[in-house]
Amino acid sequence: LATSLGTLMLQRLYGNDVERERCALERLRRAYAPQVALRPVLGLNRAHDPGLMLRAIEAHAGAGFYWGIDLYGDEFARPIRELVPVYRRARAHGLRLTARSVLLADEAQPA
Repeated sequence: LATSLGTLMLQRLYGNDVERERCALERLRRAYAPQVALRPVLGLNRAHDPGLMLRAIEAHAGAGFYWGIDLYGDEFARPIRELVPVYRRARAHGLRLTARSVLLADEAQPA
């Protein structure tokens, strides 16, 4: 099971304590789905500062628990070139790279 966990949510729940995150998620997996392999992915919102994203990658990559990063949110929040260092840092740590595009509700309506 691959699941994206947003960095702000993790910060609020676990106060930037990566080991507490890992233990809590592993405890949930053992309790509710012990037969399932958990592959947590670090969710990074495009609207956040790239420096914050880089710090999150550094903090989480060393734990050996996160499988990759997931770039999500408004595609127009910032130019993609500002996120190149984020992808490079994640790749340097051996993390898988994913990105999702988001369609805003008013953009989804036909003209």
